Amino acid sequence: MDVNGTRFHLLLAEADWAPADGTGLREHGLEWSEGGLTLRSALRRFPPPKGSRDLTPAGRRGAAPDRYGDWFFIGPERTDIRLAPAGEVTSTRYWPREDPAEPPAPGEFQDRTPPGPPSPLTLAGLVVTEHHYLIVGVPAFGGILVFDLHGGGPPVPVLWPDGLDPVDMAPAPGGGAWILDRAPSLPGRARLWLVDRYLRPPGVPVAHHTDFGPVAGAPAPPDAIGPAAPVIVTAADPISVEALPDGTVLVLDRQGPAGPARVIRMRGHEEIPFPLDAGELRGPAHDLAFLPGRGLLVLVDAEGNQAFSYRVTPDEITFTGDYVPIRMFTGKAIVTFGESVYYDMGDRWLPLVARRGNRYEREGTLIPGSFDGGEPGCVWHRLTIDGCLPLGTGLAVESRAADEPGLLAGQPWNDEPAPYLRASGSELAWHRPFPPESAPEGAGTWELLFQRAKGRHLQLRLTLRGNGRSSPRLGALRIRYPRFSYLREYLPDAYQGDEYSASFLDRYLANPEGVNTTVEGLIEAAQALFDVRTVPAEFLPWLASWVGGVLDPDWEEARRRLFIRHAVRMFGRTGTSGGLVRAVRLAIDECPDDSLFLRDDDDGGGFSVRVVEDFRTPRSPADVTAADTGPFRAFLRQRYGQPERLNAAWNLSGAHQVTDFDQMELPEGPPEQPDALRDWTQFVAIVLPAARRAHRFTVLVPVRLDENDSALERRLGLVERVVRAERPAHTAYRVKAYWAAFTVGGARVGLETVVSQGSRFAAVVLGRGHLGAGFLTGAAPWEVGDRFVVGRDGVAGKEMSGE
Repeated sequence: MDVNGTRFHLLLAEADWAPADGTGLREHGLEWSEGGLTLRSALRRFPPPKGSRDLTPAGRRGAAPDRYGDWFFIGPERTDIRLAPAGEVTSTRYWPREDPAEPPAPGEFQDRTPPGPPSPLTLAGLVVTEHHYLIVGVPAFGGILVFDLHGGGPPVPVLWPDGLDPVDMAPAPGGGAWILDRAPSLPGRARLWLVDRYLRPPGVPVAHHTDFGPVAGAPAPPDAIGPAAPVIVTAADPISVEALPDGTVLVLDRQGPAGPARVIRMRGHEEIPFPLDAGELRGPAHDLAFLPGRGLLVLVDAEGNQAFSYRVTPDEITFTGDYVPIRMFTGKAIVTFGESVYYDMGDRWLPLVARRGNRYEREGTLIPGSFDGGEPGCVWHRLTIDGCLPLGTGLAVESRAADEPGLLAGQPWNDEPAPYLRASGSELAWHRPFPPESAPEGAGTWELLFQRAKGRHLQLRLTLRGNGRSSPRLGALRIRYPRFSYLREYLPDAYQGDEYSASFLDRYLANPEGVNTTVEGLIEAAQALFDVRTVPAEFLPWLASWVGGVLDPDWEEARRRLFIRHAVRMFGRTGTSGGLVRAVRLAIDECPDDSLFLRDDDDGGGFSVRVVEDFRTPRSPADVTAADTGPFRAFLRQRYGQPERLNAAWNLSGAHQVTDFDQMELPEGPPEQPDALRDWTQFVAIVLPAARRAHRFTVLVPVRLDENDSALERRLGLVERVVRAERPAHTAYRVKAYWAAFTVGGARVGLETVVSQGSRFAAVVLGRGHLGAGFLTGAAPWEVGDRFVVGRDGVAGKEMSGE
């Protein structure tokens, strides 16, 4: 409610914008995107190049990268494995190797007719597991070949008892692999084999090699068994498989040349719902890949010119609308590697990249629910919208009103004026719908004045229009009612005699009323400027100046508000150790909060910034010089107060008595009298070192575990700047990283130290690393943990995965 008593209806969340007919926004050419109502995204199509041909399942060949970015794939004849090293644009044969035969020694017998080359094996399906094994399917002998990419050597054949006809493979979490088997004996179905990290055929036991065993008389534990019974999947034309991090697996069913594609999700032997509508594909599906870090499922159709991504959540699967063109895709596969999906262009592997430039429908219309004005004959005042109308877009508003809800449908729609962008911003006091420094063109509060909307119940029809490349975006809509009329409130009745003239004058005076009401609202809400929780961000420097504070221009808004909220408490401790710690932590902590200023102790607590005063640190007795005579006399004067008490304590008599402390001189050696020796020892070991170390301190800054040298240098520079501004003027200081305090007897576990692998727990790289900033390590496979390495591992110390 504003100062004139005008109220408003608000549309803000997605549910508020729901159409009155109960349908969804997309049915009306609209959608809810990033907190605003926009035109529905239109799929941007990549035009097929002239003379292009559709991809076929026969062109799919298994492909996978290893952990170093080298790509392995089946060759065009399906009889060899090709290797494209990282960064290379061509491939070489990886297997089988063409080793030249050694000629027979002189005098040895040899075949009269040399044997021909062995028949090549047809390969199908390829994958590299997490443990760096390469697996390729061989339908001819119904099994797989296993290559150890770390250890090298010839491949190890693994046979399936009932045969195997692989279609596709995918790495499984934990080091195994999923194998999609066509299963000719099961028409209309496919088999899924989950091969664990031992890579054993079905039913083969896996022996446990361990130094531990059952106690006498206890039964021995059963051996692990290789793949159990396969998962049976009902699929007409399965062509691809992909494993998900939660243990489920996706199977892409092409369903024939006409499609449409279907994705089946299996958890064990149970099929679970996967409501994917792949209507964006223009033909049968060709392959799929999944990005676990972003929850994206990527599909490619047989045209091979464009990829389509879908966001997978526990509740739904939605098309992202990203435009992902593919250039010269040769159709081997699309494969997930790191944080991207890659496709092949000849022997090269390139990442899929979403291109900028959205596409939208050109028009969408919305009729939200009706609004109640609370009284018959209500004159609806004005409409304000927080949104963005870029160049080339527009918004048309129509209204109708009636005193009874049932009469609304019979009323004609009345065109309202086109909304205009308010130069003064929102009509709500201190409300900023868009940051002034980063607001896009056309963003702000748009307004129109209702012309003939009169009746208790109001209905609006909003028509959003765009040019296909841009769309309006409506964030919040406010419908104000009833109108505060300057004509009725401030002018004589004579101005209301003619109905048409009065209507025009009433609407004309509503313009200055809007300006005045906005200004009066700012005055009424002036208290918001004095509360750090509600003051607009642009007024924070002004509010800080009330307490003499100056805000760092690099601080974000939350840090600025925190400083102002506790400025008085912070300034009250200026010059103290606790105040210095708080000033430094306010500047360098990632997420400072109120607890920083509510602590009563002076240190940061735990693994945090510390201020160490030099006079409190361990020290050795000082070397005494003639210049220390004055401090020695002052020490005795403070301790005894009167010369007589000194004479009594030191047993001085006769000519040795002193009548004034200024008569005292430094002894040539340690005194023999016990009290004099005690005073001299305390002066040399405590008082004098403390006086020489007074007004000096060290600021210790903790080192983050993932912080590199350059980041630490920048943070120490920031601390240096803060300490220079906040320290007492008569003091001297040093700023050091925590490891400077890592000394025996000076560092405490959990306070000055954290037990973990820090930023220096990394292998030194020749030409880039620094001595002392890392450690030396062995080359592959010495650093590999899941292999036996000669000279490194004992035979009984691990499980053997291949013997």
